[in-house]
Amino acid sequence: MAKYSKLTDFLNGRGPSETSLTLTLDEFSRIVGGKLPLNASKASSWNNNQPPSGQCRAWLASGWEVKKLSDDKLMFIRATESAHSAISAPPSSSPKSASSLDSAQPLVDR
Repeated sequence: MAKYSKLTDFLNGRGPSETSLTLTLDEFSRIVGGKLPLNASKASSWNNNQPPSGQCRAWLASGWEVKKLSDDKLMFIRATESAHSAISAPPSSSPKSASSLDSAQPLVDR
């Protein structure tokens, strides 16, 4: 994800009232500081919200999801809190009940 860490920083820098953001692939490329893969404009697997791709992990870790508007445009939309929690949560071998959680620990690292 190192290549896309600048995208994480950029998205984390958006104010809380900014709930959506549209970027062209050229703007996206300038933010990350490098060329995007050739399939970025065509492959739905490149611009979806399904990890493990580095770019997807970058926007999901920032609490955003992406929607492809055209071959050249992506819309970033703030993820709902429940979606962000599910994305951020580490995999667990067994579900924990609410009573087993330490109430002093936050459930989501902000």
